[in-house]
Amino acid sequence: MRLRAAGLIFLVTVLGLILGFIWQIEEINRISADVIQFGKQNTVQPNFLETEALSIFLTDNTEQLGVGQETFYTISCAAKKDIKQAKIVGVLGETKKTVSPTFSWNLGEIKAGTSATFTMPIKIAGNESGFAVSRVTVSEMAKPRWWSKEKREVLATVDDINQIVPQ
Repeated sequence: MRLRAAGLIFLVTVLGLILGFIWQIEEINRISADVIQFGKQNTVQPNFLETEALSIFLTDNTEQLGVGQETFYTISCAAKKDIKQAKIVGVLGETKKTVSPTFSWNLGEIKAGTSATFTMPIKIAGNESGFAVSRVTVSEMAKPRWWSKEKREVLATVDDINQIVPQ
């Protein structure tokens, strides 16, 4: 009886480890998809973009930024067509020399004609690069299979770059 109980505990433990490993692989794929989506455009993009899928606008409420100053970034977007499993990935007010995504929002299915506005307060933390860089990318799911790496089609990328005024 003890041997059966030990065998059952062993099997449940192995199954738990396998399922945890599969979940971890999916999480790594999701994170790498965010980084790939975010970094496709190496050139500076305008802060407003209109495509056949959507219109997106990124702005801040401050003309001059300084270290320690708080500003509000606003992301406004309007869908022109139905978007499957929409996602917004970006960074707001980053002052480091290398920029990578700091947020990722899954918006789900978005119907044509839907619009949304997000406003977030950001405190400018440092001045490593001399600029406060903001980049937002909107994408939709291109291949929604659970066993393969998440593949997204980038619909739009917008930037807002401000020089930080020395204090």
